[in-house]
Formats: sequence, C-alpha cells, structure tokens
Amino acid sequence: MKRLVLTFHIAIVACLVGVVMYHIWSPEILINDSLEYKLAANNMVDYNTLYGCVLNEPLDFRLYGKRTLGYPIFILFQLESDFLILLVSVSIYALIFFLGINILAKFTQTLMAFMLYLFLFVANITLALHTTFVMADLLLAAIITAGVSVCFESRISLAARVKGLSLLWAIGLLLKPVLLPSLILAPVLLIYFKNVHHKWYLYMVLPFIVFIVGSFVNMQNTQVFEYSSISTINLGQYNSKLMVTSAEGKEEGDAYVNQNTFQIPRNAEEYAKYKEGVTKLAFDQLKSNPLAYAKVHLAGMIKMILDPGRFELYTFFGVNDKEQSLTELLYAREWQKLKTALYRNKTVFVLFVVLFLLSIMKLFIALFSISKNRNTLLLWLIIFYFIAITGPIGAARFMMPVSILYSVLICLGAERILNFFKKRTKS
Repeated sequence: MKRLVLTFHIAIVACLVGVVMYHIWSPEILINDSLEYKLAANNMVDYNTLYGCVLNEPLDFRLYGKRTLGYPIFILFQLESDFLILLVSVSIYALIFFLGINILAKFTQTLMAFMLYLFLFVANITLALHTTFVMADLLLAAIITAGVSVCFESRISLAARVKGLSLLWAIGLLLKPVLLPSLILAPVLLIYFKNVHHKWYLYMVLPFIVFIVGSFVNMQNTQVFEYSSISTINLGQYNSKLMVTSAEGKEEGDAYVNQNTFQIPRNAEEYAKYKEGVTKLAFDQLKSNPLAYAKVHLAGMIKMILDPGRFELYTFFGVNDKEQSLTELLYAREWQKLKTALYRNKTVFVLFVVLFLLSIMKLFIALFSISKNRNTLLLWLIIFYFIAITGPIGAARFMMPVSILYSVLICLGAERILNFFKKRTKS
C-alpha cells in the first residue's frame, strides 16, 4: 500500500513537471484575462491607476473596475516576472494539496479515502493547468481551502480562527468579486458570536474595509461607487445574452448585445449611462421570461459541476476556438458547430471525454456524502454558493476554488458506499 501511495505522489509531481515543461517550451498562451491582469499591475506601477488595458489608447471605462486589486498586487510582488509567477503558482498548487489532506483528515482516517483523494488531485487537470495561467482562480482556490482548514482547526482558539478567517475572507474578496454577496453574512456572524460567545469579533469588518477601499478606488476613476464593473458586464453580456440565445437563437443573442446600450463607455458620464442602461435592459429581459432564465441558470450550474476543464485543456494545448463561445453554441443548441469546435484535436477531445465521464461519476459518488454532519453541510453550502452565484456562465474555472472541498466530499461519499456494501456482506 505504501508503494501505491508513493506512486500517486510521483504521479502528481510528474503531472505537474509535464505541465510546466510543456508550458515553457510551447508558444505563449494568450488569454484576455491574463493580459488585463498584467496591464492592471503595470499601470499601477507606472501611472498609479488600476486599469486593465493600455492607457494611451481610447479608454474603456469598464476596465477601470473590472479587475480587482488583489491579483495585480500579487503580480507586482513577483516583480511582474512570468517565471516567478509560475514558480509561486506551483508552490500554491502544492499548498492546496496539503490543505486538502488536512481537511479530509478532520472527517476520516481511512487509507481508502486518502488514496482516492490522491487520485482525484491527479485527475484535477484544471487545477494543474492553472499553474501556467496568469489568473486569480488558483490563488482563490488556496484562500478558500485555507479558510475551511482554519475553520475546522479545533487546536486553536475561536478568536484565532475568526482572525484567520476574516483575513482570508478579505484577501479572497481582493482577488475576485465572486465573494461580494457573501458580505451579507458578516453582520449575521458578528451578532451570532456576540450572543453565543459574548464577544464582538470586530476582525470580521475586514472584508467590508476591502469593499469600501476598492469601491473608492473605482469611484476616483469612474465617478461610480462600485467594487467591480464585472457584475454589470456579466449581467448584460453573459446572463441576459445567454437567456436570449437559449430562447431565440445565437443571432438574436448577438443582436441583443449589439444595441447602443452596450456601446463602450469612453468617459465617466458615458459609463454612468452604460451601467444604468445595461442593468435596466438586462433586468427587463430577465423579467420578461423568468422561466427561460431559470433554465439557463440551472443549466449553467450543472455545467459548472460536470465541466472537467474544457477551456483549460483546449487553451493549454492551443486548440481553443477564440472566434466563438462554446457556451453560446451549447445554449443555442447548435450541435454541429459545437462538435466541430470540440473535435479540433482528437487527442484533446478523447482526454476531455474521459474526464467528463469521470465528472459524472464524481457527482454520483459525492451525493452519498450528504448527511446531518454540520461540517459536511458547510462544505456543500460553500460549493453551492459558488455554483449558484456563477449561474449561466458556469465552468470548471469557476468551480476550481471549491474543487478541493468537492474532492473531500467525493472521498466521504465513496467511503459511505464502501461501508454500506461491507455491512451487507456481513449480514
């Protein structure tokens, strides 16, 4: 058995080394998000401005608040060096592995569970490939996994755990605005701790401080008090567009976002009108057909759970179709175009299919972990939060921050299934 454990550890290292070596020797991967993060970091140094594009070109006011402060600051700490970012990302990948082991150990000590965790970590290709992407998702995965690990750590005092969680919560919000809706929990937890433990844990205001500072930074540039413009962008150019695409077809979806309301805002006044106009148009569209949107939102949630990392695989191997959105093709039910896009490289396609089938099996097994155990329910609630917030644009990348928690639940589900069959054999 020790030999098998060693084999899995070697497989993890070999997988990571292979990914890194292929990345170093292959042509540079151009991802729009990475470019915006790098430019935002560069502009912070050269112009003291958070802006995700070239400042001496016509301005797009959406890009002032699209990328939050956290990851550009991370890039600056690596001296804007791609090699240092890669090196630190690999270290974060290793840290996530051990944090997951620590969480799993709070639930079980069986060798089978740890062996399955090792296998799932090797098979989590999304996590491995993100070590080569200049994107915030891997770092957020480490923050979320560390937060849960701190939460379950009974060997330290409650005050220390609250401090640690508050700090990680604030850092997570700095990295990505997906945690913004979770701020509603902060006052609830403050009151809970005061009533139950008779103490105000004011460290929990840290995420609010991040929200206020980030919003004021954006207000200086756009005259609009908001934490990130990504919420408006997602609402208009993704959520409502995908609903239109699903209900009426891809051409109608394209026509929807080609309206004057979606024109690029070039100054503060235009940006205020853009934000107000897109928000109103999108909500009117969603309210006009709530059932169609509910279907799209649910489909996105399912896609997020089952996606084995299509974007990551096809991007890493340089066969991603940048001219069209596969999510739009899926919702528009343009199966032939979707098949053509997926079948661009046979080897990558076969790998994608194998991992997709594994994703279905993982979900089936994970469902057996559902129980009355408070800690298990907490893991499910965190995962559900990310899935529900992401909605129509759900993909493996957005599942990645909670993928280790999901792996732990799969291990617990598998253990429960095994125990069930053992009991039946004995009886």
